[in-house]
Amino acid sequence: MNSLKTSKPGAWAVSLLVHVILLLAIVLLWNQFTPTSRGVTEELREAGIVLAKVQSKGETEYLDQSDLNSTSSESAAQADQSLQQQDDAAAMKLPDIPLPGPADGIATELANSTGNAFDVSEFGGSLGEDQSKVITGQGEPAPIGKGPDGPAARVSLFGSQNAAGHSFVFAIDRSQSMGGKGLNALKAAEDQLHLVLADLKENHSFQIMPYNFRPEYFKPRGMAKAIPENINRVSEFFSGIIALGGTDHETAVRSALRHKSDVVFLLTDGDEPGLNRVQLDQIRKIASGRTTIHCIQFGFGELQDDSNWMMKLASENRGTFVYINMRKR
Repeated sequence: MNSLKTSKPGAWAVSLLVHVILLLAIVLLWNQFTPTSRGVTEELREAGIVLAKVQSKGETEYLDQSDLNSTSSESAAQADQSLQQQDDAAAMKLPDIPLPGPADGIATELANSTGNAFDVSEFGGSLGEDQSKVITGQGEPAPIGKGPDGPAARVSLFGSQNAAGHSFVFAIDRSQSMGGKGLNALKAAEDQLHLVLADLKENHSFQIMPYNFRPEYFKPRGMAKAIPENINRVSEFFSGIIALGGTDHETAVRSALRHKSDVVFLLTDGDEPGLNRVQLDQIRKIASGRTTIHCIQFGFGELQDDSNWMMKLASENRGTFVYINMRKR
């Protein structure tokens, strides 16, 4: 009985030792799987882009987020300043608007025009024995008067109404059908021009533009002053013009309008291709009511078409249409 009572304290001590060992093992395992070290928890850090700049001496300077924001702000400010300078420069420079030709578009002057009115009192219907016809335009004529360069000239070709202005362009068809083996109209046009130019004064200017597939120009290419020196060179100029090839009427009219003269005379037999509705509308916009366009058509026999494109071109640009029956000349 006494032996049993003395053994119980030893068993209790063994049990206590076992529990202590288990507790220590649990503590060790806990420390291995927790993000703590020596009782301090690591703080979470935000990730970002690190910029480094290498100095000229080989040293490296690291930039933080505040430096990056400052650099971005400076770059944005510089970009805004550069764009503003470009906008200011663009605003100061006017666009270079190309003049009309076979290509697109033209800017026309609307100011300082003396107009291209006709003397209605001198207008007659038929021209008499040659049975030529004169048809007036439908637009309102601009007023006749003294312009910035003195009195305006009054020009009439083949019995057309007098066209008043200071500057005149004569676009003359020089295609094969206009030559001596055709209508011989090129020579007739030259004879008329000699009479007209002789009446111009030195405050007037002119340009002669023979054309077929492309136009040629009296020298200088711009408007020539109506001085004796230039007028005397007209015969020599026509001596080098030969009737040859086909015709491009649209290019001729557009090229004539490039000179921004008061009056344009178009002299042609009107062979195809003529001007369609779209081309007529474009030419009217180019002329802008500033330049009057007169059309002189040559043919054999009576006029067959009372509504051809030349009539429309003249009518829509305040001009006169004249038909010349070459059999009567």
